[in-house]
Amino acid sequence: MTICATSPSNAGMLHLTARHTFAADGTFHSELLGGPAGAMPDVRPAGRAELIAEQGEALIFRSEVDGAERPSTVMLTLHTASAGEVFSTDGDAWVRGVAAIESLPESAHDH
Repeated sequence: MTICATSPSNAGMLHLTARHTFAADGTFHSELLGGPAGAMPDVRPAGRAELIAEQGEALIFRSEVDGAERPSTVMLTLHTASAGEVFSTDGDAWVRGVAAIESLPESAHDH
């Protein structure tokens, strides 16, 4: 995912690119691939995500990043099998980005 818009409090994350890998048990880890130096100094690159809703081509998750004060709601809108848009908010701060989908779990909804 590459972040292309943010709330003012997340402006330092603009243009950050990261790979997020999700396991079948709901855990995930993130790998910073590029972007501004120090863009994620306080964020732990792991946590848990739970699918809470599916609306058309949108998948909505509750995400808890290890060390974060509050969980986030993440919406992934699939435009094609390999591209989508991500919006994430904790109710105050937010980020929006474009996502390259490398693979979906076998149990994922057939889009």
